[in-house]
Amino acid sequence: MTKTIRLEHSTRWHPKLERLAVDLTISHKEATGLLVWLYWWTLEYGDNGNLEGYADYEIANGLDWEGDPPRLLDALRECGVLDGYRLTPWE
Repeated sequence: MTKTIRLEHSTRWHPKLERLAVDLTISHKEATGLLVWLYWWTLEYGDNGNLEGYADYEIANGLDWEGDPPRLLDALRECGVLDGYRLTPWE
């Protein structure tokens, strides 16, 4: 079975993406890449969007994040992409 994500064109202007870029001091292109990689990684390793059981550094490595792993996870939570270790929304 092929695993896919659907990326809407409006994602580029979504407030969550804006907050993520600002919080991490990165470009919108980098924030978009992180979001896409997070969805890909979650499709492969998450159970219905749940990443509990993975350490911050494991998730950060899965997204090819070169900075501080807790900073990345905190930013993903602050912008509303993660609720704890659960991706939101997950449909």
